Amino acid sequence: MTDASRLVRRLACRRPKRPLFQGLAAAAVLCAAGPAGSVITTTCCYGGVRDVILRVGTATAGVIDVVRFDVGGPPVGNVQAAAPNPHGNGVPVAAATGAVPIYLRVRAPASVLPQQITVTVSSPANLTCLSGCGTIPFSEISWTVTNPAAGDFVNGTLGGTSTILGPVTFNGFFGGFVGGTYLVTNNLSFSYANAAPRAAGRYTGRVTYTVTLP
Repeated sequence: MTDASRLVRRLACRRPKRPLFQGLAAAAVLCAAGPAGSVITTTCCYGGVRDVILRVGTATAGVIDVVRFDVGGPPVGNVQAAAPNPHGNGVPVAAATGAVPIYLRVRAPASVLPQQITVTVSSPANLTCLSGCGTIPFSEISWTVTNPAAGDFVNGTLGGTSTILGPVTFNGFFGGFVGGTYLVTNNLSFSYANAAPRAAGRYTGRVTYTVTLP
């Protein structure tokens, strides 16, 4: 098996007086389309060299995107009404940075068909506080896909390695006698479980997305 493309992104979390998570993103295909929020298309025809692009986040080479979670405490000061502290109360916190685009394109000639396509995401067990204030399990961070369709990216949870797409088999066209292009695009929305109290600080970690072809 060959890792056809890999881009690395990071996930981080910061808590000054209020906890703040900062985080992730990493990675980089016409005639069916999925529901709103997703696009899955195949295009005939292609006779060049097999190639693949996997992109998560910004379409700028060398840029490591950030997904940030802001987990705040009650306001400080006599003139402000006290608010419930959301930190550690089990109420999920959505990423303050919004949805992250994800894009996969595989082009394959007939000579290498069929192509079984798999995309995985891997991360360490924990995010680590930069100032030595502890760790947060990566498994407290999950993602959802916008209106996934068959053959699309799927929902999941970080921590270790898990499959986010596939294996999907692309057979090309006309019984595999003609090559083509397979394209999947969608958006990932990240959430922090906020399951336990954490020491104030900035917690960081890095996430890697990998596409694998036979």
